Amino acid sequence: MPFVSTGITVGTTAVQVAGPSINTKEVHIQSASLAANIYAGGPDVTSANGILISGTASVFYEMNADDRLFCVSDSPGNTVKVLEIT
Repeated sequence: MPFVSTGITVGTTAVQVAGPSINTKEVHIQSASLAANIYAGGPDVTSANGILISGTASVFYEMNADDRLFCVSDSPGNTVKVLEIT
């Protein structure tokens, strides 16, 4: 099972943090900042409709081959840590 770790800068507009792959995969995401929350969802995600990931809490999603995961933050320039396991 290959592991791929990245850090993606996210602000107040939706940014894709995990994209399609050949097979299903697990995607773990976490904010790099205690002071900033991130919100996960589809391409239309906002702080009003996304799944809240507060502080340095982490969540994981099992994604199908054609799924895409997007995040926004409640502050500009927040880093989202992403671990993909295929």
